[in-house]
Amino acid sequence: ILQNVFLLLACIIRVSASRESGASSLDADASAAPDNTVDTEFHKEARIPESTSAKIAQQDTELDDDEEADDEDEYDNEYENEEDDQDDHDGDSFFEADQNEQNPRVIQRRGYKTNTNAGFLVDFHQDLKCSDFHHTASPIHDDATWVFMRSVYNAIVGPSNSTLPNDDLYGSGWSVPVYVGHHPFMGRGVFAQQFIAQGTPIWRNKYTARFTQGWQFRNFLLTLPRQLSCDVLIWSYVIQLDSGVQACTDLDAGSFVNQALREGEANTGLEFAPNAHLSATATKDIVPGEQLIAEYGDFSYPSGWYNLGLSQWW
Repeated sequence: ILQNVFLLLACIIRVSASRESGASSLDADASAAPDNTVDTEFHKEARIPESTSAKIAQQDTELDDDEEADDEDEYDNEYENEEDDQDDHDGDSFFEADQNEQNPRVIQRRGYKTNTNAGFLVDFHQDLKCSDFHHTASPIHDDATWVFMRSVYNAIVGPSNSTLPNDDLYGSGWSVPVYVGHHPFMGRGVFAQQFIAQGTPIWRNKYTARFTQGWQFRNFLLTLPRQLSCDVLIWSYVIQLDSGVQACTDLDAGSFVNQALREGEANTGLEFAPNAHLSATATKDIVPGEQLIAEYGDFSYPSGWYNLGLSQWW
């Protein structure tokens, strides 16, 4: 029995010594093995030739420059889009004014040559870039657009100076059924929906905005969205009254009535009533689908733009 005990102890001692020896060997191997942790900077410098490294550095610089340029372009595009968005929404909140002041502080677009107190019609045409719309189909405005423009006008001149009905911004000056369409050569025009007999009253300027001061008209142009402002430049005219000249813009489909191109072509006649209201009457029988044509010389006083400070010469 004692002999077996001694043999067992000897085996235990031998196994223990063997484990200690193996552990020491593993520690030695581990210390001799290379470190597997990747040092990116070390390997970058060790494995990439200097010429290639320089080329990469140059490319990185060029990419950085391109990214900066792209950032600048993106900023410019965002700025331009913001300007376009501002143009599209200029009329959404259209005034901030003290009507007791001579020149209301209207939230408006300012151009290179145009502001509340300066700028001729030709300057507005340039600053608004109205030529951008010459090659596109002109829109036919709905009732909501007319009401919006009437509201802008009232805000600029003030209720006491407005020539629109204060109790009714909705409606039309037409007393006969008409529609607005596109003529192949004359653009937008007004057409009869039914037969109109000669002598029939067809329209009156119930919704005509009248401006007695040049700054009022400028503010109107500066406040409206750009395409509407360009339309106003096309539509507007000046009349001469005993009290002076006034710039007028018909804020209904009356603005789409075209000018006669030949003598005798007009089928409507316009005349002033004593209260300075303009009314139109059919001067001929007009058949359904026929375009209503006016002679602008019957009512327009072009040199009045000079009197209002909106034209350089006449």
